[in-house]
Amino acid sequence: NTEISWTDHTLNLFWGCVKVSPGCKFCYADTLDNRYNHDDRHWGPGSSRKLVRSWKKNLNDMRKSAIANNRRETVFVMSMGDIFEDDQPLSNNHDTNWKTTNDVRQEFFGMVDDYPELIFLLLTKRPENIYGMVPMHWLGDMWPQNVWFGTSIVNQDEVVPRLKALSALSDSGRTFISVEPMLGPVTLNVNIG
Repeated sequence: NTEISWTDHTLNLFWGCVKVSPGCKFCYADTLDNRYNHDDRHWGPGSSRKLVRSWKKNLNDMRKSAIANNRRETVFVMSMGDIFEDDQPLSNNHDTNWKTTNDVRQEFFGMVDDYPELIFLLLTKRPENIYGMVPMHWLGDMWPQNVWFGTSIVNQDEVVPRLKALSALSDSGRTFISVEPMLGPVTLNVNIG
């Protein structure tokens, strides 16, 4: 469960990221990683990502919660990183089949259809990477019904490029925008041509 008001659960496949936006300066996930993993950091160029070994168990627990509550529940995927970050090595993948973040990401994508009780919220600061990372069979009319794609926007400079990348997913029918942290005025009514 989570204290985030717009979702029921958070699911992390791994921890870590490289900062790509002015909003990343205030990254709570980086702060938490520094607190819990200060000797083995997972943020910044050249760092590896920390595998969350319990992510499948956590996913099954979320399904049980949705069934017990008799409603579809939302799952924010990757509050401690970016689901669409470029492929990175995993630091603690001993005795697992997962060697890189892409291995974990692709296994997760392959399981999405098996969890119709859950709505997966895939929020990214890298919407331009979505088409190249989702499974090929999702493209076109095969988008999973329980996946929503979102992008974070923190200032006006990010509006056009991020909305343009997200608009390429309009055939999925399920997109959203998160404006946080809001570092200045943001107008979303723009021509993304």
